[in-house]
Amino acid sequence: MGQEAPRASEPVQCVDACAAFSSLLIVCAWCQQYIRWQRVALPMPLTISHGICAPCYAQVSREIEH
Repeated sequence: MGQEAPRASEPVQCVDACAAFSSLLIVCAWCQQYIRWQRVALPMPLTISHGICAPCYAQVSREIEH
C-alpha cells in the first residue's frame, strides 16, 4: 500500500560508502606547486602524489625539443 519508509540503516550505509573515498593531493614534481586534489576510490596509505603542472610541462617540453 504505498512506498516503504526508508530504514534507519540506509543513511549509515551511504556514509560508509562515502567514507570509502579518499583524497590524494597532486603536487608538481618540479616546482612543488599544488596542482589539485584527486578523489580515489579506496583509502590509500599515501596522501600525496606527483605530476607536472602546465608551466613546468611547457618548460620541460621546450628543453627536450632543443
